[in-house]
Amino acid sequence: MVGVPLFTSKLDIIYGFAIFTLKKEFRTGKDVSDIMKEISIPLSIALERELMMKKVEQEGHKYYEQAIRDELTGLHTRLFMKDALGRILKMNDRKPNVAVSAIAFDLDHFKKINDKFGHYNGDIVLKAVAKIILNNIRGEDVDVRLGGEEFAVFVVDGDLNVAPIIAERIRISVQNHKFTGVLKDTAITISGGISYRREKETLEVFLHRADTALYKAKKSGRNKIIIESK
Repeated sequence: MVGVPLFTSKLDIIYGFAIFTLKKEFRTGKDVSDIMKEISIPLSIALERELMMKKVEQEGHKYYEQAIRDELTGLHTRLFMKDALGRILKMNDRKPNVAVSAIAFDLDHFKKINDKFGHYNGDIVLKAVAKIILNNIRGEDVDVRLGGEEFAVFVVDGDLNVAPIIAERIRISVQNHKFTGVLKDTAITISGGISYRREKETLEVFLHRADTALYKAKKSGRNKIIIESK
């Protein structure tokens, strides 16, 4: 066996070895040494290129993760929603018997929280609600922060009762959450609307119907979940 050191482009750091297994013994000499040096150059270039590509791939993955996660709440962004739901809805087109449900949420009177306690404490509320959402959904469900105090959860399940159960669990958990500090005597509530995807329906229309149900929940007293009219 012969080991050939592979150097970085700076020629001062060995960062790999190429190992050759020979079929028969031979005597080393200047000619063999020169050949090994010539072989090491393209191998070093190839290895360095692969390492650079790996670094670019890792950096790309890091930036993608940053792009799909809301920095404040840790929930997924609209970018991820479009990507993930694109695949889920295609699956739903092939298997329409597996229901896809959208739950649209909105915090009640959130502007008053910001006006009274400031945006710092408003952010505390948003992070608490996001944690409640994450604690009450399943691994296959898709959580999203739509913007501001608006959230969504997408549920894929053949049982149409799953989405209302999840939505109600989140509503109750938000209502019962106890804050500390200046927010300790503040009650937070959330309203929600549920829609079930119709055949070949786009994400935009599907989510809009959940939002319409949410609007009805807000208009009829808040702190409730309303399922879209059939």
